[in-house]
Amino acid sequence: MKHLHSKPVATYTLVLSLLLCTFTSIKAVAQDQQVRTHATITVDRLDSHKFITRYDKDIKRYFQENIDLESKDCDVLFLGSSSINMWSTIYDDMAPLNIIRRSYGGSAIRDMIYNYDVIARDYNPRAIVLYCENDITGGKDDITALEIIDLFRVFISKLQTEYADVPIFLIGMKPSPARGHLLPMQVRVNQLFHDFASITEGVEYLDIPTLMYSHPENDKLNPENIRQDIWVEDRLHMNAKGYKIWTDALKPKLIEAVNNK
Repeated sequence: MKHLHSKPVATYTLVLSLLLCTFTSIKAVAQDQQVRTHATITVDRLDSHKFITRYDKDIKRYFQENIDLESKDCDVLFLGSSSINMWSTIYDDMAPLNIIRRSYGGSAIRDMIYNYDVIARDYNPRAIVLYCENDITGGKDDITALEIIDLFRVFISKLQTEYADVPIFLIGMKPSPARGHLLPMQVRVNQLFHDFASITEGVEYLDIPTLMYSHPENDKLNPENIRQDIWVEDRLHMNAKGYKIWTDALKPKLIEAVNNK
């Protein structure tokens, strides 16, 4: 795996054997290529301290909010990046579900692992939603599709260790006009998400990205096929129409999961 070097650095080595599940391999066909991830995850990365701590203000705010919370019981714990964080109507859209949101800025799965103790530990959810797309931005800090799926597996395994029998809903990376050039990588990662969830008990992949195309049955690598009416000015984040797509696809799943607990 590639290492990103800069000073100062924060080093985290994550070595995880998935003992609760028997994995031989995950086989995913994406773009006519076969890719594999294996049962034992070894992640050894050096990321700049500045990169993984760039949202410290948000983390410190959540740390204080956790202290002030009367109860950490909730129907749904929402974790992720700005697509969750900028969902201004999320509490109304998810009602009557009681939710706690622990999302922030342009979070990547790497710093979500780093910040796990604040954003994901010691809650009492009946379901969990996870969305994060910023390990692929087209910038110098991007990592590969296999690195992404390994890091998601680490994060989800931590969740499952702490929250046994709590269903986890993994939303695929959304297609957006601003990142149309990244569609091949996003589609590959979403295929890996799908295949990982298909063999992992308690994890369900939600293919909401497909609903965000004008013609979902057509080429998902073509930026012109992305709906143009569901974005705010930056063409990366969603407007009310975009969030309605997410609400309609996600809420029934959450209500069913919560009612079954």
